[in-house]
Amino acid sequence: MDYVTQLRINKAKQLMGQGNERIREIARQVGFSDEYYFSRKFKQQQGVAPTVHMKSRRHRVATYHTAITGQLLALQTISSAAPLDPKWSAYYRQKYAGDIPVHLRDPFDATNWMANREALRRFGPDLIITSDYLDHAVKQELGDMANALFVPWKEKDWRVHLQHQSGDAVCVRQPTHRVCAVQRPATASGLPGGVAFCL
Repeated sequence: MDYVTQLRINKAKQLMGQGNERIREIARQVGFSDEYYFSRKFKQQQGVAPTVHMKSRRHRVATYHTAITGQLLALQTISSAAPLDPKWSAYYRQKYAGDIPVHLRDPFDATNWMANREALRRFGPDLIITSDYLDHAVKQELGDMANALFVPWKEKDWRVHLQHQSGDAVCVRQPTHRVCAVQRPATASGLPGGVAFCL
């Protein structure tokens, strides 16, 4: 894909995240006279149609773990807030920095918590997905900000991370799968209540 087309597609992604304009209007704003040609070029570069991209951006999902950001990308879901600390996620920063409007710092460095907490509060996510091995006070504050999913990271593999679920689901539908925020009560074994995540 040529450089100018790539710039146009990147600008279109920004416009898609800002408002409720139609694909036809966005295509014309970035220099495409034919919305169908724009859609083909967009899908060629992004791997999904522009309408799918727009729908996925309506839900304000924050990830507070770099690997979870990667797992969501495998599900064709880009977080709206994610850690893009260059030490841990140079690939994500380079490839997706323009698609992720809220850049968080390394969540496992305690000195970053105050800045990340403020960025998340300003952003106001619908769902925060992170691992379960954060400090208890941090997990509590994340749960107070939004529905929070604490993935059992160390004792489970990636398959379980993606299938972890119970209770009533609120789903973000994607073309071939769904990402669900699932409300669940605290268990007798001491696992915290909160939100789970499923395909």
